[in-house]
Amino acid sequence: MTRMFLVNKIIINLNNLNVLKHVL
Repeated sequence: MTRMFLVNKIIINLNNLNVLKHVL
């Protein structure tokens, strides 16, 4: 696993959290 992949995963997770907050 490269570092960029990990960073990408973290960013995607943060985006998902933001979407969930807006939905709730």
